[in-house]
Parts: sequence; structure tokens; C-alpha cells
Amino acid sequence: DTNGWNDIGYAYVVCRHGDVFQAREADADATAVQGAHDGFNRGSAGLSALGYFHPPYDQRPTAAQLSAVVSLASWIASRRGIDPLGRSLYEAFGGPVDNLYGHRDVSATACPGDHLHGQLDAIRFAAAERALRQPY
Repeated sequence: DTNGWNDIGYAYVVCRHGDVFQAREADADATAVQGAHDGFNRGSAGLSALGYFHPPYDQRPTAAQLSAVVSLASWIASRRGIDPLGRSLYEAFGGPVDNLYGHRDVSATACPGDHLHGQLDAIRFAAAERALRQPY
């Protein structure tokens, strides 16, 4: 409760087994819940992949975890009319950013870790392809 909220700041969390846990996202309205994941937190949905994807632990995202992140990103993009390969103005950053970005792309942090951040292009392309093949 130190930051003025007493829960996780992400909309969804994905574990290494590919299980997705709903956190702050509201079922009733796709945009009503404000996150607490990158400082601005409006007009975005924070997804967290559980792990420590850079030194000193150097965990690697699992195939199941990456697949679940792709499915989740494509579902959110489809619900909200977002192009996973596009860019949009992000007010807190002061300019356009990729619609699917890592925390480090807008803040001074190592998050989401080198091993997961290096997968973002593949996640973007796979999410876009899935959204075209199987719109929700």
C-alpha cells in the first residue's frame, strides 16, 4: 500500500507454464482499470511475464510463456482495436512508441529483462498474425 495501491500493477501476469492470471483488468469494460505498471498507466494494459530475464539469474522465458504472451497480446489488441505492429502516441513518454513495448522502452529500468525484451519483435509479429487469423 506504500504507492497508494495494494495489489499488483499489471492487468495480467503469465507464469512459466503459460498460465495467465487476471490482475487489474476489468471484465466489464476493456479500458476502465488504470494500471500501475509504468508511471502513466492510462490507455495501456500491463502484462508481466514472471521471471528474472537478465543477470544475475538469466532465466529464459519458456515456450509456453511466450505462447501465452502472444495469445494474450493478440486478444487484447483485438478487443481494443490495436495494431500489434503499430506505433501510437504515449503521453508519459512524450512521443510515439511501439504498441507492444517493454517497460524499459519508456522508463529507466531493466524490465522486462534482456532475454524477454529480445523477443518483442517476434511477439509483435506473432500477435499480429494471430489477430488476423483468429479475431476475437
